[in-house]
Amino acid sequence: MLKFVTSSKYPEFSRNVMSDEPPSITQNEFNDLGIDLELPKCTTGLLGSRLQQWKLLDDSARIFASCFRQKDLAQFFNMEGNRMTYSDVDGVLIAINFNHSPEEWRLFVDSTN
Repeated sequence: MLKFVTSSKYPEFSRNVMSDEPPSITQNEFNDLGIDLELPKCTTGLLGSRLQQWKLLDDSARIFASCFRQKDLAQFFNMEGNRMTYSDVDGVLIAINFNHSPEEWRLFVDSTN
């Protein structure tokens, strides 16, 4: 019979467990996994459902898949190569119900890249 033993020299990552059950992935570990793998929300949700199906995800962990949360705002942006630009700043602010006065805004150019 297979025994799962996990340990680490770092106590905050240590799980000294000897059991027949594989260690379950916690909510924070699941969130970090999606970020570390650079997965989009839809794919992270699919991964989470598979981990739940295989009983590898902790019972308290929740999967939130917001695949199309950006679709309402996508019309206000343009992707050119690896750069994204606004096509309608006022439209974005109206869509997110943000009251603003265009006369009070200043141009900011980020030249770090």
